[in-house]
This record gives sequence, C-alpha cells and structure tokens, in this order.
Amino acid sequence: MRQDLLTRMPYIEHLSESGNVRQGFTDAATFERIRENLPEDLRDFAQFAFSTGWRKGEIASLDWSNVQDGDAVIRLRPDQAKNGRGRSVPITGKLVDIVKRRREARPFRVNGVTRIAHLVFHRGDGSPVRDIRKAWAKACNAAGASKLLFHDLRRSAVSAMVAAKVPQLVAMGISGHQTAQHVCKVQHHR
Repeated sequence: MRQDLLTRMPYIEHLSESGNVRQGFTDAATFERIRENLPEDLRDFAQFAFSTGWRKGEIASLDWSNVQDGDAVIRLRPDQAKNGRGRSVPITGKLVDIVKRRREARPFRVNGVTRIAHLVFHRGDGSPVRDIRKAWAKACNAAGASKLLFHDLRRSAVSAMVAAKVPQLVAMGISGHQTAQHVCKVQHHR
C-alpha cells in the first residue's frame, strides 16, 4: 500500500498480548540433563545461555572480538543485542571453562584443511549455530522437560543469579531484561 502497488489491503485485527507472558522455567538439575542430551557442539552454547540469560541470536553472533580484557569479560555490542543496548558479562564460574573449551575448539578441519573459527560458538564444521529446535526438543524430551523452550533459559538464568545473591538489577543488566515484570514471575517458581 505504501508503495502504491496494491489498491486494497485486507484488515487484519491485532491480537491482544495480555496474558501472553512466557512462563517456562527450569532448574539446574533439569538443565544439566538437557545439556547432556544435546549434541557436543551445542552444550557450551546452552550452558552460556543458562549462565547469562542471553538470547540465542545474541550468543550465536559472538565472535572472538567480543571476548576482551584477557578473557575476563564478554561484551555484546549494541548492534548484536535485540534491544540495541550492548552489555557485558564477567567471565567467572562456568564461563571460564566455556571460554577455555571454545578457544580449544577454534581450529576445525574441513576436507583435510585446518581452519580457525571466528565465532565463539560454532557447529563442528565451523558453521554458525542457527536452528537448534530439533536438537533442543530431542534433548528436552530425553530429560523429561518436553515443554521447555530455549528462550526459557533467560528467566532461569536470572532466577539462578538472584538465588546466588546477585542483585536483581545486576542480573537483569547481564541478561538484558529491561523490566522486572518477566523476571519477577520466575521468583515465584523457585
């Protein structure tokens, strides 16, 4: 319509988003069962999500320029963040081992040629992590958590941080949550 290519456009009623708040959540034990059922090249990817609450696309976009200060911090640039706001996470706890393993996984072989991955998280052949729905669903089913979405790791991560005495606003800053509305729901599921 804006380009004057159509003379008519059907009316499409927008559905209400009230009551459409995601509520999926998992605990550490269930997540570990899911993680163990994932393909090897997705385990660190999922662990990073469970530890930071970052979105799948944000994690998939990380390259080695994001890992800074001698592997002390990972900085997400604004152009990589869904909301356009960059943020960072200190590399501590499980993230230390993840970064170490990912550095070891940088060299990969394709057709007998060794190449170096520029992405922190990549598939075994060096390709970017894209659609993980089938692998995620299979791992969740095997772990007895069939309704869990990958995106549910965001709330789970914030809840785990708050339980570990990280102030809620700091946890929200790490995960990229802008309002406490979705985060507070998690605390009721503990």
